[in-house]
Parts: sequence; C-alpha cells; structure tokens
Amino acid sequence: MSAPAPIELPPSPDRRLQPAAIVPWMATGAVTTVAVMLIAGAVSGALGDEVEWAPPLAWAAVVVYGVLAIIVAPVLRLRTWRYAVRDEELDLLSGAFVRRRTIVPMARVQHVDTRQDALGRLLGLATLNVHTAAARHEIPGLAAADAFALRTELARRARVPDDV
Repeated sequence: MSAPAPIELPPSPDRRLQPAAIVPWMATGAVTTVAVMLIAGAVSGALGDEVEWAPPLAWAAVVVYGVLAIIVAPVLRLRTWRYAVRDEELDLLSGAFVRRRTIVPMARVQHVDTRQDALGRLLGLATLNVHTAAARHEIPGLAAADAFALRTELARRARVPDDV
C-alpha cells in the first residue's frame, strides 16, 4: 500500500495591508512606552538612592523598549502581513519571527463584519473580522472601501452551500 500523496498548500498570499496601518500600531507602541516609562520612573525613584546604576539602566531599558514598540514591531508587522481571498478559502499569513498561516475554508465562515474606530475613520482604514464556529480571524489595516467590499464578497461566498 502506498503512502497518501502530500497535500499541497495554495500559493502564499500576496495582498498587503495599507501602509497607513502602521500608524495605529505605532500609537499603541507609544502608549505602552509611556506606561513603561512610568514604571521605570517609579523603580529608579525607589532604588536610586541605594543602587546608583538602577536609574540609568531603567531609562536605557525604556529607550530600547520604545524603539522596539514604536518603530521596529509596527514596521515588521506591516511587512509580513499578507492575505488572499480565493474561491474556496481565505488565506492569512503574518508574523515576523513566528510565521502563522491560517487557511479558512469558505464553507466554515459563519459571518463577516467590519470594525472602524475613530483613528481608522481618520486614516480611512477598517478591520475585517471573519467568524467561524471555532474562532475569529481578522485582517487589520485595510482601506475602508476595500474592507466593506471584501465583507460583502466573503458573505456572498460563505452563503454558497457546501457538498459535505
């Protein structure tokens, strides 16, 4: 008896997010950097009199964290996020260090929605959410018009009955 043929994955997704998607990620990095700055200030204030190297080390850590959270992580996230919409599936690929590829069969899609917060409205961006029985998958950083059109297209494709 011969071994079953290996399953071939579809080609890697090639559609990218909008470049403006980096702005909310940078803003989130800035907010968390402020929180880290407050913690570093408290730590250096508490240890500053007893351990003279603690304040400079705490502030160096804040600078490193800030560069990573505000610049490096958002740039890597934007560069690595890809998606594809095919007749039979939605294909998502993300992650700079740990690559994650998710293929969502259209037959499993239960509903689709979009989300647009105040910053998204200002930048013309929206997030597409695809719900299955097991999970919610999202495509962030889409042009709002594209997200709304994609929501309609995926909902239409999901309504087609499967042969299971």
